[in-house]
Amino acid sequence: MRVAVVGGTGTIGKAIVEALEADNDIEEVISISRNSKPVGLDIEDPDSFTNFFQNIGSLDALISATGRVGGFGISLPDLSDDDLQLTIQSKLLGNVNLVRKGLSVVKEDGMFILTAGVLFLTPSEGVSHVALAGGALDGFVRGAALDLTQKVNLVHPPWIKETCIQYGMPHEGLCTASECAQTYLNLLKSGETGQVLQIKGYEV
Repeated sequence: MRVAVVGGTGTIGKAIVEALEADNDIEEVISISRNSKPVGLDIEDPDSFTNFFQNIGSLDALISATGRVGGFGISLPDLSDDDLQLTIQSKLLGNVNLVRKGLSVVKEDGMFILTAGVLFLTPSEGVSHVALAGGALDGFVRGAALDLTQKVNLVHPPWIKETCIQYGMPHEGLCTASECAQTYLNLLKSGETGQVLQIKGYEV
């Protein structure tokens, strides 16, 4: 099995890469970032998509753990057009286009796994636009699964312990990146489609 992980250098993405590499059923794992060699991908740049899919080769699975959001923590009255546009262009459309444009390289019995987050399910102040992107991805995956021969699924990670430590936030009892990554591996091996999953034991 040949699997590419877009966002493979981030906290969750790196853990997914490590989980896949440790699995004997997966022959090749390709970690993709904007600057990865020999081929990178910027999901906010249409030309980058063209170059990526022309050069990556055939895949059994394409996993996304990427997508930026602008203005995190800024309440709706103060949210700028630029921050809203970035969130939609990157987190939402970037992931939608990974599937749309990735149909040319992911095998017909292959799988896409996208990443949203639980802020769609349990929003707090200042994340309405982030919840918007997560909710839209949730609906997209449920609908796309009915349209495609390839399988398409979504994971809603909770707050990740390593991320909270990095930003000086409370982190006791939170999900680790490696725990989160196991859900992606299990989903990949399940052969299912249209699944929208939280991390077992950390559901909201």
